[in-house]
Amino acid sequence: MPKTAHMHISPAAHRYATALFLAAEDVKATQLLENQAHTLLAALKDSALEAVTSPTLGRTQRIKLVQMVVKTLKPHALLEGTLGLLTQKGRLNLLPEILTDFTAQTAAGAGIVPVEVETATPLTESQVLQIKMQIKAATSARDVTLTQTLRPRLIGGFRAFYQGKVWDASVSGGLEALKQRLRSTLSAHQKPMF
Repeated sequence: MPKTAHMHISPAAHRYATALFLAAEDVKATQLLENQAHTLLAALKDSALEAVTSPTLGRTQRIKLVQMVVKTLKPHALLEGTLGLLTQKGRLNLLPEILTDFTAQTAAGAGIVPVEVETATPLTESQVLQIKMQIKAATSARDVTLTQTLRPRLIGGFRAFYQGKVWDASVSGGLEALKQRLRSTLSAHQKPMF
């Protein structure tokens, strides 16, 4: 199963995500759980819910916070069970990785390739369409979903992350590659001092 290029997915998180994905397929709740996973991921970015994954929060406080999340979001029984298991095992810190990997697995199962694009400036609709078409052709995907993040340090161009690959068409990436070539050329031509 694919892993998100931008976030490191630990083997433990991948196992949890795969188990959730397979269980969701068995009960034909993949789409519902994917929607809920996206909602929960967005909620985890909220500063109050970010504490769920914080190691500084005590076990009792974490349990109460998870119970609040369950009461508020009313997740499917599989997702609620996963939250309970992670709480019980002290592995809530894996939740963002698990949800990210789960959504990647559901997208892959549907023939959709999620792409994260970093750009120095916002892409035009034409540029988005061109990137999508090129990745779709390279991966034989049925469809491509693209999320965009602004990273001014790229200077210009973009960097796309998909299926564990990086497509670096940024100015800063080009400059870094040039720097590496110059270094290797210089070191190959330097004579030993002795």
